[in-house]
Amino acid sequence: MERTFVGPVDKQQVAEIFNGNIRTKQEPRPRIIRLYLSSTVGDVDIERERLYRHVFPVLRRVSNELGLQFHLVDMQHGLPLEEWRDRVSLGLLSREVELCQQLTVGPSMLTLLAQTYGVRPLPPTIPQKVFQYITTANDDIAVTAEGRHLVTHWYSLDTNAVPAVHRLVDKRLRLPDFYSDDESIAVAAKAQWRHLESVLATTVHAAVSAVVKERVLRQTLLMSLIEAELTQGVFQCPDDPNKHVVWMKRFLISLKQQMMKEPSVAQQYLDTAMVTRAGRQKLDVDIDAQRLLNSLRDDKMVAKYVGLDSMNIFSYELRWISGGINVAKHKLHREYYEKFSKDALTALESSLRINFAAYEKQIGGELYQEVLQHVHDIKVKSQNAKGFSGVLKKIEDYLLTESPRHPLVVHGVQGSGKSACIGQAIIRLRERYGNSARIVVRSIEATPSARDIRLLLHGLCQQLHQIYEPEKLVDKESDSFRDLLAKFPTLLSRAKESTPLFIVLDGLDHLKPDYGALNLEWLPLAIPAHVHLLVSTAEEAVCRCCPELQNRLGNDEYFVQIPELSAVECQQLAESFLTRRGRQLTPVQWQAFLDAAELCPTPHYIELCCEHVLRHWTSDMDPAEGGFCVPGTTRDVIFSVFDRVEKRFGWQFVNHALGYITAGKHGLSEPELLDVLSCDEQIMDALSFKMNLPERRFPFIIWCELRQCLGSLLSFSGVDNCCVLRWHSRLVQEAAEDRYLTRTVKRDRHSALADFFLGTWHKAKKPYRNKERVRDGILATDMEVDRDVMAQPLVFGETPPALDGHEDNDTASIASKESSEEQGEESEKASHEKKKTRYNLRKLSELPYQLVEAGRLKELRNDILSDYTWMKTKLRASSVASLIADFNPVVPHLPQNREECGVSDELRLLRDTLVLAGASLQESCEHFGAELLARLTPLATSEKERPLLRKLLQSAREDNVSASLLPLGCPMKVAGQHIMSVLRSHSKAVTCVALKTIDHDVDRLQCGGHQRIAMVTGSEDGTARYWDAFTGDMCQLLEGHHSAITAVTMDTQGRQCATSDSSGEIRIWTVNTGVCEAVITGHKGQVNDVVMLSHSFRVVSAGQDGTVRVWNSDLASSGLGKELFKLRGHEGGGPVTSIALSRDEVSLFTGGGDGNVLIWGQLSGELKQTLAFHADTVTALCSYPSRSEMLLSGSADRSVALWNTDKPQRPIYIFRGHVSPVAGVTVDEQCRVMTCAADSTVRVWDGNVGKKRFSVAMPNQPMCVRQCVGGRFCVAGQVDGTIVVVDLEPEPRPYAATSRCHRGRITYLVTYGDMIISGGQDGSVLVRGIFNDQVTSYIQCSSPVKSLAVLTQDDSQRSDTVSFLSGHADGQLHQWQRVDSQEIGAGEMTEWRCVRTFAKHRKAINDIVELGASVAVTASDDASALLWHIETGCVLARFVGHRAPLTSVALSEDESVIRLITTSKDGSANTYKLPQALLSTTDGSGKGMSNAGTDGAKPKLDNVVIPDLSPDLQLRPQPSSALKTACVAMDGSGVPVAMVAGSLNGAVSVWDVRDGSYAGDVACSRATVSRLKPVGGYVAVADTDRCIRLVDMATGTTVASLMTEEDITALGTSNQHDIIIWGDGQGRVYRAQVRLAGKPAPSSSAMAPAGLDTEMKKPLLAAPSTRGKSRKHNMPDEKHHRRPEETEREATRSDTQVQSLALTSSNVECNKVPSMKVPRGSASPFPVTEEDPPPTVPHGDTAISCGAGNDADEGGRSSNSHEQPGSTPDIMSNSPDAQARNLPGFLVDILQQEQQDVAQLQEHAPQVDSVTGDKSSDGEDKDGGSCQVNGDAGDAADEVVTREKSDASKSGGKEQPVSSSACILL
Repeated sequence: MERTFVGPVDKQQVAEIFNGNIRTKQEPRPRIIRLYLSSTVGDVDIERERLYRHVFPVLRRVSNELGLQFHLVDMQHGLPLEEWRDRVSLGLLSREVELCQQLTVGPSMLTLLAQTYGVRPLPPTIPQKVFQYITTANDDIAVTAEGRHLVTHWYSLDTNAVPAVHRLVDKRLRLPDFYSDDESIAVAAKAQWRHLESVLATTVHAAVSAVVKERVLRQTLLMSLIEAELTQGVFQCPDDPNKHVVWMKRFLISLKQQMMKEPSVAQQYLDTAMVTRAGRQKLDVDIDAQRLLNSLRDDKMVAKYVGLDSMNIFSYELRWISGGINVAKHKLHREYYEKFSKDALTALESSLRINFAAYEKQIGGELYQEVLQHVHDIKVKSQNAKGFSGVLKKIEDYLLTESPRHPLVVHGVQGSGKSACIGQAIIRLRERYGNSARIVVRSIEATPSARDIRLLLHGLCQQLHQIYEPEKLVDKESDSFRDLLAKFPTLLSRAKESTPLFIVLDGLDHLKPDYGALNLEWLPLAIPAHVHLLVSTAEEAVCRCCPELQNRLGNDEYFVQIPELSAVECQQLAESFLTRRGRQLTPVQWQAFLDAAELCPTPHYIELCCEHVLRHWTSDMDPAEGGFCVPGTTRDVIFSVFDRVEKRFGWQFVNHALGYITAGKHGLSEPELLDVLSCDEQIMDALSFKMNLPERRFPFIIWCELRQCLGSLLSFSGVDNCCVLRWHSRLVQEAAEDRYLTRTVKRDRHSALADFFLGTWHKAKKPYRNKERVRDGILATDMEVDRDVMAQPLVFGETPPALDGHEDNDTASIASKESSEEQGEESEKASHEKKKTRYNLRKLSELPYQLVEAGRLKELRNDILSDYTWMKTKLRASSVASLIADFNPVVPHLPQNREECGVSDELRLLRDTLVLAGASLQESCEHFGAELLARLTPLATSEKERPLLRKLLQSAREDNVSASLLPLGCPMKVAGQHIMSVLRSHSKAVTCVALKTIDHDVDRLQCGGHQRIAMVTGSEDGTARYWDAFTGDMCQLLEGHHSAITAVTMDTQGRQCATSDSSGEIRIWTVNTGVCEAVITGHKGQVNDVVMLSHSFRVVSAGQDGTVRVWNSDLASSGLGKELFKLRGHEGGGPVTSIALSRDEVSLFTGGGDGNVLIWGQLSGELKQTLAFHADTVTALCSYPSRSEMLLSGSADRSVALWNTDKPQRPIYIFRGHVSPVAGVTVDEQCRVMTCAADSTVRVWDGNVGKKRFSVAMPNQPMCVRQCVGGRFCVAGQVDGTIVVVDLEPEPRPYAATSRCHRGRITYLVTYGDMIISGGQDGSVLVRGIFNDQVTSYIQCSSPVKSLAVLTQDDSQRSDTVSFLSGHADGQLHQWQRVDSQEIGAGEMTEWRCVRTFAKHRKAINDIVELGASVAVTASDDASALLWHIETGCVLARFVGHRAPLTSVALSEDESVIRLITTSKDGSANTYKLPQALLSTTDGSGKGMSNAGTDGAKPKLDNVVIPDLSPDLQLRPQPSSALKTACVAMDGSGVPVAMVAGSLNGAVSVWDVRDGSYAGDVACSRATVSRLKPVGGYVAVADTDRCIRLVDMATGTTVASLMTEEDITALGTSNQHDIIIWGDGQGRVYRAQVRLAGKPAPSSSAMAPAGLDTEMKKPLLAAPSTRGKSRKHNMPDEKHHRRPEETEREATRSDTQVQSLALTSSNVECNKVPSMKVPRGSASPFPVTEEDPPPTVPHGDTAISCGAGNDADEGGRSSNSHEQPGSTPDIMSNSPDAQARNLPGFLVDILQQEQQDVAQLQEHAPQVDSVTGDKSSDGEDKDGGSCQVNGDAGDAADEVVTREKSDASKSGGKEQPVSSSACILL
């Protein structure tokens, strides 16, 4: 095959391929180094041995590290010399060298040439003119009469060759005993052939030398094997030989003179011949051979005619030493030996790296290579298009139509020429439109990824993006199948009139059935304007695509059928093929072929006949002997080829070799096949018995002969970064499976491949039974030997293979060093490629498949699917979808019994966990460990249960990643719950489901004989679908109804089903074929239900017309569809809504709109009984599978009744619980009753005792439910078109989720020590522990909480007081203070009181940051930020400069400057330098705070002005983007290092914290950055894609990330514990540990269930240390910046998510905040399940609404915190107490000026409700507070009661107005 080499791919070449130019000269290049070793036989054995030991292993390792496959082609290796000479031929070697040139990426040939010309075989053909010279007596030609006779006998004339030649007859015809199984007979035949071959060679060579003067012809007839290799590999190299050839020559000085001294030794290094001198025969140098050799060795000739540089030619002169070359004895020889290997490795590795660098430029990316393979495949197939003028005209007319609005389907039998026609149509299309046409081509058969519908659609979307939006390429695995279904039609609409779009999909029938691909629902039928969709498919019965398209399109004009070829077209096509091969046929042969072609006139058949039959016909064949036998079909041709190779090579070898290729998932590469054959003892024993193999390794030349005999049946293809051999077409694949992969040997073939990919025999001695000496009468012995099998690591380069000998590593290092010095720029780039991770994709893809097919499920379960390293490596190398696909064959979709399948629950849980974590793992595979720890830890808490999961989790904890985020507790969904899986296919509500277990379908048995579960679903979309529920695959689409399907039923064997619709039509189907057998009509109006009777071939239907009709459903009967009788009996002739049969099919039950259930005789139609109970329509009926008298009825009155029809007076049990009408009822053999209703629940009841067992919350409203017979599952159809599989025996809930105490989204989060404070949109504030997650305080305010900040007093004040600020949506700022002054015991509550309220902002306060114990900054929606003095409530300054609401505020503080950063909704960010004058103090007492004046004078009251501070810098990213949030990044010690802002485009911009200079952007997200927080020297970034990333600002890289389940509405961090906290819109809080490299992961006890007894070993609120010169945000204690390794914490699951909180540091020691203590006898105020209502405030046995809050007096008693109206609050008074605080004078003036404003605010101060102490019997608190009783304790748990009136005793009997920030405080 002619090969065209192209240069690097440029943009024009990429556009050429993406636009579907099939006339391109570019060809796909597999990633393989195929090196041909060329040498003479015997004289360079020492050099060959050196190469095998020291050079080739290094090249293999280097190739693997570069992601290349290394294949050494050595035609001499592994066979004895005599056997090799019998098999080798010039054509065989030349074709193999050419193949190496075509496939290799690097060097293609290494030549070793010494002083022998080598073997000169007989020429396979002799031209007629030369033959005449030989056979004619002529004195000028020195040939004997015997020689002439043998030439005439062994060379026969073949006039079928063009031009005619005399061809060497196959020795099997003349010497049939040559390959005899009898060794003695075979030895005699071979000896006879040696003599005949010698005489023939002497005769032909002498005649050619004397007669032929033409140089090329002379060379062709006389050349040796080495010259044939060099001619093809060097002299005729289609590319620059310097890139492909390394030539090494050795010359022994004075060798010819040694023929006289040591002839026996010298003849090993020279060509010798017997010459006659002085009448005596003598051994001497072969002068003719040496003359030919000298011309071959001439460097000048090589440089002149070939262009091979001297750098690629290595010449060695070696002095002869007696005895020949001996490395062990002679130093000179040893030095030569070492230099030779060094030079060879240097030259080959240098060539490899340089060629690889050029190859990397040329391949153009994965998408380019994928599209190039499809374009090339169509190009090759289009070359065989002959005829088809009518078809091409129809296709061309369609393509030239401007906007056809429909697809065109080209269909025909397999091999009819569909691809050739499409290729020719594309060529004409290109000629018509030129470069303006956008042609997207896919030959689905060409690549494995195209046969996967998800990857096919993804590739199409990628290419369309590349065509229309090159800058927005889609990531490889970023889209789910549903997303692709929506995206593909959208991209089609981008086509324009000037650039029309043509989508060509060739071979739809080759798609795999995954995702229902063969139903073609993914294929858009409504085509946008300027879009043409051309598809092709086979029309055989086994191909479902053509009938599906005919059903969906309907119009015959949309179809073009490929006709059969006429006799003339068949002959024209065959002549074209034979002419290209230089062949022709005789008239008799033509007639024989055309007679056969009439039976199968297809292009594929003709092509195979020409290659494998006609090409081998010679003109002297006798038709009487059956020589003109032509197979009648394509399959017969394939089998005839198999017959021929089996006869030639032996059935056993062919059966095993081709069986292995067939067993490969995508074929096998040649190195893989040779390794597997070498480990096959049957093959090796047979070879060893026939020939004396030098080693137990399969010889490559034998396989090479077989491959060349198979011809085009095998093809090379690029799969998994490897060049594999696979069958050329599906026809060949199916024929090979039938012949070589039968049921008896299938498991053996797959098992051998599994051992290979496991690496079982790499560097291991495989035992075998030595039978070679049995023929000598010696008993066989047990032996073992290394087979030199390649390694199978998961990642190439991780553990380089050990090399033999101490010189290997030295040689490799020297070669690499010298190679790197000589390669230049390209080699440097290639050397960089070595650092990339190169995965063993072949092992990752093939091993799970082979273990499944071999039935070795235990190994797959224990060693592969539960191995952490394997799973993570496969995630990195491919995708989460491919990893999940490995589980599907061994984890059934809907198993009846997991134990029967041999599959443990652990695999199912692991598979489901991967499904749940799919979105996160698509984002980054580094999430893998964190996802497993978060989702599986709750399921593996016991030491004894689930050992595989525990092993997996232990590996995840030990995974030494650079950094990771490990969720604490159980914040994510876990596997093993009720909802097992969801099937999606219907576009509207699923109204009915039917399931049957099928025993007869042997071909579909799964998991070692598991019964198949058939399922049929009906929908309002008018379609029914037939599923294999075991695998989840949709098998058939049943289309025909024109209205919504209302009911479906199946016969007992699962072969037929009946469906009914709302128009009154009933259809009977054969489910396997999807054929509608009958259409029954008769009802007037909708048919509500239908059942099938299996024994009497009847269908019973219930109609809206009030009738029950019985129909004949016998397909073999002439009365099919005939109405047998009709029943009517429900009151008022109302509708019959449901129907059921008893188990024995004797009784028929009907339910109607009258609420009654009627019992009929099925055969007689007699009404037997009436069951009356329900008050509304009976919506569902179901009979017990085990007892014929038991019946269940569900009704619209929301009840389900269980009846014993033998005692019909009243129901046995009545099941109540649904709040909506019952939609479906079913029961299993264990008497578990399942009901569903529109209340979005499936409830499971115990039918034996009549009690509810549990309920399952469904994703949507279920409309029907059916149980799986004999199993633990049921299936429910939902209103959204999905089918949900429900596990009736799920895993127990691991432990309760974190209390969802916030009713709605969390708005802010903050941490302090071991405390988390969260604020919610519902106005609540909660205080909880970081690790135990128990709520210790609860405050309820009437205005939504927008921000929070923790404040504490400095060292001069009381050390037991902690306070925080809360900013609200109404613009108010409250300060809350902790009342408790003593250490709190475990289980007790903490109390907080509101001590101050500030109201300067007009709108919501969105963020707060503190600047010490008494100073804070607030950012508001009023576009301003205020600097507060908290102790006095004064505003010190206003920050202006923004024109839109502020979104965030951050603080950067160091020794020199305090800088404030603000962001706004207009996308701007400003920084402000805070004047030291505003914040300076003289000492820790607070004295000496300077005023705003410059002269030190106290400002007067009327001159008090709040200063406005303008920004000193405006932070602008480059390029400009809208900023949303900001923070200050810290280093590991808490020192500010950078100002960071997140933008809407997902970038994080960085500025220098010292001078505000812009440092750059970090592109860390694809979505809007919503939150930023510093943690542990990093910055936590949250975005709107539900992802949290940990970014290292020093390098700008994302070191860890975590995908969340819900939207992130708040973010907080704890630097003390390296924990990130976030909240969601459901009111839940989640936490994740920041794990750094070298730091152990949290133990399993840190994520223990809440139910376990654990102790907190540290106080919840740690004592902070004294403030240093540099502030550490959220780090109260510097020594606790890292969580101590000796500290272990028990963390509970956190389901509560928080919205937004700010935290300030403190200098005081804080008391321990224990968990809340619930009063005895009361319900928990904090719900533990998602279904529970918002929290209440319990007290005793009632839910209470508390009175006015209490402050703590000096004695710790509770007192009122608010004064009477008209009095001045203590916090604002100008009293001696205020003066005692040593406040600055200007603040005192400000207080006096604002006194009136403060008095007005007093009416709106928050009413604080506090629950403390014990409740008295009269409902009053012992401290004087009153409470309002609202119901009992049980009802109070579902309500939240708020206080609307204050305590009358505290207000003088007057009712106080309700506070705008009313709170309930626990």
